[in-house]
Amino acid sequence: TPIVIGGIEASLRRIAQLIGGQLRTSDVLARMDESEFAMLLPETSQEQVSGYVERVSELIADELDGLSLTVGSCSAFGDECSERKLWSEARRRR
Repeated sequence: TPIVIGGIEASLRRIAQLIGGQLRTSDVLARMDESEFAMLLPETSQEQVSGYVERVSELIADELDGLSLTVGSCSAFGDECSERKLWSEARRRR
C-alpha cells in the first residue's frame, strides 16, 4: 500500500497518468516504489530518450509542486541487455 503524505500520492498518480499518455504501445511505465517510476522504451535511441524526457518534464512541471524529477537512462537494442541490467544501469546514471 502506498504511503500517503499530504497529497503526494495524488500528485504521483497524476504524473503517472500524464507520462502514460505520452507512451507508445510498445513502451512500459512501472511504479518501482512509493516515489519512483521506471520506463522501458524499446528500440529508442539515447537522442530520442533525451527528447522524450524534455517533453515529459515540461508536461509534468506543474504537478511536481515540491517534488523533484531525477532521470537516468541507458540504451540497448535487440538482445544486448536484460531488463534487470537496463534498470540497474539507468539507476546508476541518475
